[in-house]
Order: sequence, then C-alpha cells, then structure tokens
Amino acid sequence: MERIRVLLEGGLNEVRSFIGAFRPPEFEARGLVALLEGLALQHEAMTGTEIVLEVRGSLPEVPLPVKIGLYRVLQEGLSNAYRHGGANLVTVRLRRVVRRGEPRLRISISDNGHGFDPRAVPAKDHFGLQGMRDRVEMIGGRFRLRSRPGRGAMIAVEVPVAAGGGG
Repeated sequence: MERIRVLLEGGLNEVRSFIGAFRPPEFEARGLVALLEGLALQHEAMTGTEIVLEVRGSLPEVPLPVKIGLYRVLQEGLSNAYRHGGANLVTVRLRRVVRRGEPRLRISISDNGHGFDPRAVPAKDHFGLQGMRDRVEMIGGRFRLRSRPGRGAMIAVEVPVAAGGGG
C-alpha cells in the first residue's frame, strides 16, 4: 500500500509540474511586459544572445490566454533564432495597434541569424513554427513569418486584446 501511495504521489507531482509548465502561476500575477522581460533576461543568461525588448506606449491589461500565447510565441521565437538561426541579436518589439476599430497587440521578433527560405521547410519538420501559428490563431490572431537566407528571420504576430476575438 505504501508503494502505491508513493507512486501515486510521484505521478501527481509530475502532472502538477507538467501543467505548471503550460500555465505557470506567475502568469496570473504578473503583467505581460514583466513576463516577456523575464523571459528575455533568462534567454540572454542561458545563451549569451543579446535581446533588445522595445515596448512602445502603454499597453492594456490582457487576458490570461493572450499572455500565455504571446509568452510561448516569444519563447519559441527566441529558441529558433538561437538554435536554428545562430543569431546573436534578437529584437523584440511590442505595441498596441488598432485594426478596424479593434485594439490589438503586435509583437515582432527579428533576428540577425542565417535566415532560411520558409517555402523550402516542410511543415512536418517545423513543429515549433506550426505550434506558434496554431497558438496565435486560437486566440484570434494573425501570424506572419518572413525570412531569406543570409537575412535573418522575422515573426510578426497580432492578437486582439480580448482573448478569442476575431482575426
């Protein structure tokens, strides 16, 4: 009976850890900019990549799904710039825009890496890019990717301030 209890407890801890990885508790308590700044600092410390985070104007509070979505997009974008692009500089720009009378947030992630031809990358080989696109579309946003060999890459995402808005 003790062994079963220990196994169940271990399994429960693994599930909690797994869930926490997708929705860490600080997401609810901290603002979007603070979350993104923390991610940028962590990435710089781990990789030596310089991250420039530019926030234009004041940003509205956003719902939790938007925070999580933009955080995960930035996380994957930084990882791709480092692992695949060999970038040593990534510029992240975040600002509020209005599209057809609807307030939106725009984030762009540009790197000075190797770049690539997006048409030449089979979708099945790039789960990260497809995952970013899917995540953005789930919260009613638009995802764009531009890249050319030798020119780095740029991801641009626009999402409604209110989760689940139209895209």
